[in-house]
Amino acid sequence: MFLFLCARAQILSNPEFLAEGSAVNDLLCPERVLIGGDCQTPEGLSAINALKEIYTRWIPEEKMVVTNTWSSELSKLVCFMLMFVSVIVADF
Repeated sequence: MFLFLCARAQILSNPEFLAEGSAVNDLLCPERVLIGGDCQTPEGLSAINALKEIYTRWIPEEKMVVTNTWSSELSKLVCFMLMFVSVIVADF
């Protein structure tokens, strides 16, 4: 007889904002930590809190921003686009 366990997984988005040449320092002293997940369910909130608990060992909670998964990913893309545009404008 087989015993099947039903596990429920949660998907979190945790985009990194690391720059080439200063990645270690950016990881140790980030400007912000963005965590995206399902904020509507107890399971999602539990997963978000578990990830926040890992980060709170070296990052103050004030630097953590919690959003839903899609907003987290979109924020990363917008950040890259702003950086890209600033590099282009600086070249002129």
